[in-house]
Amino acid sequence: MASYPRRWQDAAEDSAYILHLTVEELEQLNKDFSAMLMPLFKERIADPSKRPAGAVPVELLLFSYPIAYPAAGHEEAADDEGPPT
Repeated sequence: MASYPRRWQDAAEDSAYILHLTVEELEQLNKDFSAMLMPLFKERIADPSKRPAGAVPVELLLFSYPIAYPAAGHEEAADDEGPPT
């Protein structure tokens, strides 16, 4: 990235967040991101003429997964037999 123009360097970002969410909140968060991103993705992939002048491919990675196994007694954990071994 060091060779990119300064404005592109400044616009690029890497972030990591640890959020304390319920399974319902995580489901909603993923739906919200998808609703925001899919129109841009679908429209501009299907029809390159919809890409604005100066647009370049930008990779956005989104990972959302628990980093700790749900505690016993939580409804979400009751469906499982326990943490993977």
